[in-house]
Amino acid sequence: MSKSVARAACDLQIATWNKCYPVGTPVRFWPMALDGESKVSKTRSEATIINERSTVPVVWIEGHAGCVALSHVEPIKEVEA
Repeated sequence: MSKSVARAACDLQIATWNKCYPVGTPVRFWPMALDGESKVSKTRSEATIINERSTVPVVWIEGHAGCVALSHVEPIKEVEA
C-alpha cells in the first residue's frame, strides 16, 4: 500500500471515529499488546495522528500517559465497575 493510500485510509478512520465517538466516550483499551490486560476509561481527545508523516490513528485516554492506537481501543456502552 502506498503512503498516500495508507494516509487516506488513516484519515478516513479518524473522521469515522470522531463522528461516532465524541470526547468522553467510555472505552476498553490495551496499552501494549492486544492479548495483554485491558483497561477501562474514557477518551480525553478526538482521534488524530501524532505527526504529518504518521499513518497510525491514535486517541488520548484519561488516566493514561501518552496516546493509544485506535487499533487498541474499543468503545463500550458503559464503564464497568
